[in-house]
Amino acid sequence: MDRIKNKILNINFTWKKVILFAIITAIYTALINQVPFLKDTSFRDIAISFEWWTLFALLIIINCHSPLESALKTFVFFLISQPLIYLIEVPFIGIEVLHYYYNWIGWTLLTFPMAYFGYYLKKGNFFSVLVFLPIILLLSYHVVGYFKMSYLTFPRHLLSSIFCVFQLIMFILILFDKKKRIINFILTIICIILSAFLIFRTNIDFVTNNLLPNKELNINDNWEVSLKNEDIGSAYIMNGELYLHIINYGEGNLKLTDEEGNTYNYNFVVKKDESIEMEATD
Repeated sequence: MDRIKNKILNINFTWKKVILFAIITAIYTALINQVPFLKDTSFRDIAISFEWWTLFALLIIINCHSPLESALKTFVFFLISQPLIYLIEVPFIGIEVLHYYYNWIGWTLLTFPMAYFGYYLKKGNFFSVLVFLPIILLLSYHVVGYFKMSYLTFPRHLLSSIFCVFQLIMFILILFDKKKRIINFILTIICIILSAFLIFRTNIDFVTNNLLPNKELNINDNWEVSLKNEDIGSAYIMNGELYLHIINYGEGNLKLTDEEGNTYNYNFVVKKDESIEMEATD
């Protein structure tokens, strides 16, 4: 364990290596996301979720020599990697893929203060435990979320769930002494239990543009959307994408209204395997 700890804590992340690391991870992420037979598997989760990017950020943070260096290098890593992913994907998917980068702008800006305080993980004190808590919360939620996906469509995303567990264990063992390891493991167990309580309730999000029977609709943020029976969940439009947030299985009715007042109605059914079927109605 000491050999692994020494290697991880002694990576020489020069500015050149940070920039190269950002470019390589961006190219890999963009290309792996184009492989059709890997869709909805652990191998493409890097293009969708946070667990790999948490690992990359932590590796940079714990190998810096000051809070400011940590903040700057982590910020630049994300400033390069995230937009580059979508730029590489443009020839494969189209210019509209750049809309997804909007979701990363806020996170990229937040990497600066998060990495600044993240530097203090190296101290291994009780403040470090407090700094590590958001990472525990994030990865614990991913552990349970991926486990649920794997449970419903085994073995899809099982590797991602295992990877999140491994990452938590690795950083706890590397960054903390025995007493603080126990504290962090207890916090991790608590967070996993809380995440399971939240996730294993019916709580599903669908991006439904491609599920609509008339896929040619050019939905934008000026359209209005509503659900007839709100006890099943809610619906909203963001960046031209129609989202359904489902809290109960069963049947529902969706109404879309465009800028000219034209309405489009759909009946849908959310099944217990967390699939959804939609059909147009008059």
